[in-house]
Amino acid sequence: MNKITRLSRPKKAFTLIELLVVIAIIAILASILFPVFARARENARRSSCMSNMKQLGIAVMMYTQDNDGGLVPYWTTFPGAASNTNAWNRVGVPLNDYLKNDQISRCPSAPSISKTYAVTGNYYSTYGWSWIYYPNPNGWVAHFIQTSPGNSIVPFKLDNAPEPSRTALMGETQYNSYYESSGYGFSCFRITGTSPQYGMLDRHLDGSNYLYADGHVKWLSKAAVAPALVPSCTPIGSGSELPIVFCWSP
Repeated sequence: MNKITRLSRPKKAFTLIELLVVIAIIAILASILFPVFARARENARRSSCMSNMKQLGIAVMMYTQDNDGGLVPYWTTFPGAASNTNAWNRVGVPLNDYLKNDQISRCPSAPSISKTYAVTGNYYSTYGWSWIYYPNPNGWVAHFIQTSPGNSIVPFKLDNAPEPSRTALMGETQYNSYYESSGYGFSCFRITGTSPQYGMLDRHLDGSNYLYADGHVKWLSKAAVAPALVPSCTPIGSGSELPIVFCWSP
């Protein structure tokens, strides 16, 4: 009997061109999807940041209720500190009795801060007050700078804020090049004077979160905020076209 030998068919494999086509398709899909995933992740961080600022806003409201309506002054005291400590640049410290959580003072999108840096330090918080030097008493700003504890200017009253739904209390901040290298924030930012926009940072999708004097938090794009970055404070009763006002003048 003759043996019938069956020749096995060679298995078909991908050709080099087919593999290159598949790799190209995967690369194209990745280039499309990765930015979408990154944007979704940043949107989640932005929402978490807004939650932090909302809680800071509640803490501010409670603080003012316990301090005759006044906002945090430049010179003050806090537990464990000497008298007349410049607590203005330690956002979380004067509000710690209301927050009970140091992480609320840090935006989730900010670089990690140096592990050796104390939460009571000058640059721990990545949120800061809107501030100027020595405001006119008939105007209004969330914060102002005094040069010594003996200065007689008293903190502004939160309830006296003109148009609180458009008046800024806090924004997102950075401290120069130390932000990227060491995660340093800054507890105030300035949009007027000789160094405009000092300390401000657009951290989320070319925009930033802001806490308003009425307690609500809103994200604004850099383009939307630009008209409000003026060399001096906005006169009370004007600026109706602005989505936010950082300081008011009489």
